[in-house]
Amino acid sequence: MQTAVKIVNLKTTNMKFIESSKFFLRVVVFDFHNRSKDVNLKFRLLPMIHLGDKEYYQEILRLANECDEVLFEMAGGPEMNDQDQEVTSMYSPVARKLNLQIQENCIKARDFNTDLIHADYDDVEEANASAILGIFGVIYLYVIIPILIYFTKFFITREKMAKVLGIQHTRINLSFSRVVLQQEERESDFEEGSINHYLFEGREDLVIKTLKERHLLEQDSSKTIGIMYGAGHMKTYARYLIDALNYTTHKGTFVKVFDI
Repeated sequence: MQTAVKIVNLKTTNMKFIESSKFFLRVVVFDFHNRSKDVNLKFRLLPMIHLGDKEYYQEILRLANECDEVLFEMAGGPEMNDQDQEVTSMYSPVARKLNLQIQENCIKARDFNTDLIHADYDDVEEANASAILGIFGVIYLYVIIPILIYFTKFFITREKMAKVLGIQHTRINLSFSRVVLQQEERESDFEEGSINHYLFEGREDLVIKTLKERHLLEQDSSKTIGIMYGAGHMKTYARYLIDALNYTTHKGTFVKVFDI
């Protein structure tokens, strides 16, 4: 069965990147056009979920391949997994319990027909995690979190997963007055050096830097640049495109992650 896709009605003051119900979990892929007629560059936000149906990843890949470039995440280096054999990740036990796929087994670098731009920690930055987080932070990140995820398989269901993801901070209110971000500085929600700062704001700052660079370099072109990143990061990128780079939503496309 093909993933359901349709255009979102944007006549609302709220924009959500994840939508859950009693029947399904789905994400919304948003296209952004610039308010200025002199800027032809477009952006497309492609929200990623670690677990989903194979059809979800196929549809996200199709939408990504419509772009001229795709910014992607993968801490440690620019090479996406391209192995033919099945990959095992910390999400694999949960995926087996829910009869879902993990992203690494459904999207490979060779599947892209577009230019890929790495927008995440490189191997040196990831290797320096201990200097940033300290020994206890590293243990929590690489030992405790995988253990916690493993034990969720004993009580997780598709319905519970959809409910948790649906209430996460993936909604952005578009009725706010525009706030111009000066000198690329934004208010931090987490203490620098904390796990949350390392996992969220540190990586988001790398994407924002790349967004600005691509905007300045390609604004006269008719390119579409995709941003394939975790759904939890999307509100930051949307807010930056709207407030700092003068973009606005053009359309949205629903992509079903899985049925419940």
